[in-house]
Amino acid sequence: MFNDWKYIIWSDESPFTLFPTSGRIYVWRMSKEAYNPEYLVPTVKHGGGSVMMWAATSCCSAGPEITLNG
Repeated sequence: MFNDWKYIIWSDESPFTLFPTSGRIYVWRMSKEAYNPEYLVPTVKHGGGSVMMWAATSCCSAGPEITLNG
């Protein structure tokens, strides 16, 4: 029964957004502070980019760590 665990692999994936692009961001400031860099919010066009992280593990073996770039 316990030998069956060596045939099981758990995996998970998570996306991470590099620059938040969903929704609006409001900045409250006085009119004289309109272009002060302290009150500006940077933006990124075309989606902002994201990274997908995926990992798998098994309880009975430790294999090599592999990084895939796509």
